[in-house]
This record gives sequence, C-alpha cells and structure tokens, in this order.
Amino acid sequence: MMATLRDITRYLVYSYETLTQSQITNSELTLHKLLYFAQKESLAFNGQPLFLESFEGWKHGPVLTELRFFFDEDFENMIPEETERLTDRERYIIDNVVVQYENTPPGPCGTLPQRKCLDQKPGRLER
Repeated sequence: MMATLRDITRYLVYSYETLTQSQITNSELTLHKLLYFAQKESLAFNGQPLFLESFEGWKHGPVLTELRFFFDEDFENMIPEETERLTDRERYIIDNVVVQYENTPPGPCGTLPQRKCLDQKPGRLER
C-alpha cells in the first residue's frame, strides 16, 4: 500500500527537522520544493511516484494544492514509531533529498530558472 501524501509530508518534516536540527514549520515554499525534488528523484530512480497528487506551476515554484496551509490545518509532528508507515525506499529518498537540497533557497527550484531546474538530472542540481 502506497503511503498517503500526508504521511509522506509529515515524514519529510520529521526528516528535515531531525537531520538539519532546524525547523521547517511555517515555510510552505521549502516544503513544496522538497516534495517536488523527492517526487522527481523517486520517478527517476525507481520509475514510481512517492504520491499520486500532481503539482501545479505557481509563480514561486511547484505547489501541491492539497497541502496549501499544511502547517495551519491540523499539522501534527510525526513520532518515530509512525515512520514505519513509509517503506525503506520512501524514507531513503526523502532523507537524501533533505540532505541534498536543504540549503537550496525556496522559490522555483531555488535560484535556478524554472526551465533549467526541470532539465536537471536527479541528484545533480547545478548551482
């Protein structure tokens, strides 16, 4: 069974805050950016999406409309026991994306022009 978008997102927040020792809450742009990269990595390396929902191209980058106001609406931090809702593969992809892209500024794929961002090979984001 595929994890839900909410499970994936809660794990991404958990991973980000655990690995970086900093808060992601109230940074919706960062959240959407990291989810975009995680989906891209999953499709490239496994040929399978992490989640079925689709991104929309907005002014400041890709957005999952299902997650608008994510931190404002019933957000609860994931506890370690809940991480088992995701497969090892899903956790691995998300953890790697957090480590790779944590310092990329929010916006359309950081500071890259959107077209160049979309053309990048997974794991090889040029700065």
